[in-house]
Amino acid sequence: MPSPLASVPYYEKHAARLAESYDMLAFEQLHNDWASRLPTPGKALDVGAGTGRDALWLALHGWQVTAVEPADAMRELAARKTLALGLDDDALSWHNDALPALSSVQGQHYQLVLLSAVWMHLSVAHRPAAFKRLIELLDEDGMLVMTLRDGPNECQRPMYPVSKEEIISLGRPMGLQVEVVSGRGKQPDLLKRPDVRWQTLIIKREALRLV
Repeated sequence: MPSPLASVPYYEKHAARLAESYDMLAFEQLHNDWASRLPTPGKALDVGAGTGRDALWLALHGWQVTAVEPADAMRELAARKTLALGLDDDALSWHNDALPALSSVQGQHYQLVLLSAVWMHLSVAHRPAAFKRLIELLDEDGMLVMTLRDGPNECQRPMYPVSKEEIISLGRPMGLQVEVVSGRGKQPDLLKRPDVRWQTLIIKREALRLV
């Protein structure tokens, strides 16, 4: 079975270059298809938070953020940014952790769980347990936001095919709603990679129907 951490060495090696590339895009620019639907700030979990672009934005806008990132070099860059912005651990805390376990956040529940450009790194074998864990961490009224990458695999950072149909099939037995919020088609890559497309999903628990 492929390791869920197989891509981590790539992110360790290229952390500085990737941070520069990721920081070229603002949170609002990257997540404009769902950012307006954010609830009142509460607790947020950013899974695979990289060098902190999204986690920092959320913390600066009133969220109490837990950011998990398994690549030490990425997490260290993010921690420096957090310190430079004067954010303490109550506003933004960093953890060495990853799916499918996310063992560092036991007993927590979050109004927002963000999984941006992460799901494709998990093989099909790990996805049911990973999805179940994400839903366990989601508050009753919370929302899970996932961005799905459609593009070629890279030998140095393994990626696997993703689809909204897979997420729907995982969510249906749990009574979850899955909504595509990036339009009916997949969106172009903002870093101008011609063979990469993205799709954004919002996953919520279905409201109880009173009869």
